[in-house]
Amino acid sequence: MIVHPNLLKDGLKIAFLHIPKTGGKTFRQIVRNQFRDCREVNLSNVKSTKFLQDRTIDEIASLDFITGHFCYYFIPELPRRFRYFTWLRDPVERIISLYSYWTTSEEDIKVDACRLVRENNMTFDDFIHGGCPEHTYWIFSYMTQLSDIRKLKKPTPENVYEQVKEAMTNILSNFEFVGITERYNEGLKYLERTYGFNIKHDIVNVTPKKIDISDSQRKHLTRILAPEYAIYNLGKKIFEERYGV
Repeated sequence: MIVHPNLLKDGLKIAFLHIPKTGGKTFRQIVRNQFRDCREVNLSNVKSTKFLQDRTIDEIASLDFITGHFCYYFIPELPRRFRYFTWLRDPVERIISLYSYWTTSEEDIKVDACRLVRENNMTFDDFIHGGCPEHTYWIFSYMTQLSDIRKLKKPTPENVYEQVKEAMTNILSNFEFVGITERYNEGLKYLERTYGFNIKHDIVNVTPKKIDISDSQRKHLTRILAPEYAIYNLGKKIFEERYGV
């Protein structure tokens, strides 16, 4: 069934936690191509994770590939036959790309946070400073998707610290591959070399038109995203030390 027999030893499968604007659409195609007649579920948004809750362990274990913008707290409930992959990107660049994509793409993006941005003609500063819980989830995706967001009911310095620590522990201990978008080709080469990935693809992630932000906005955003940078910097260290690139 598997195109490349050495891809997943012992019949292990892939759960790809897709953080937006990190090259995930391309990677999703690449992983899908490793299987013949890939049995896949794409958890396209936060609410769709209910799919996993409504399935038995045996039903989930029959899948080859689970992908989507889901939260890590579902992963321990998945069969341990899955290997967990994700990609990280410079947090400021990721947020610029996300806002630009939501405001310039002609796609019908079925995400409540995107709908709010479009309906209210939100500026970049509105998006960053609005305090909307829907936007917080996407702005702080490393912290919210890589840990248990249910614990972060009201952000305080103390529970944000715990959230970051949990996310860092998870990517260090429980993810078999943590890629860095700025070194995308190197990451793919590692997967090709290690698992026999066929890395050919025809999808390129392109945001129609990226906005420009001022130096002061960038500095301010860098301060806001300090928790994200802590996680991202650990991801870079893992990438450099674990994968020999």
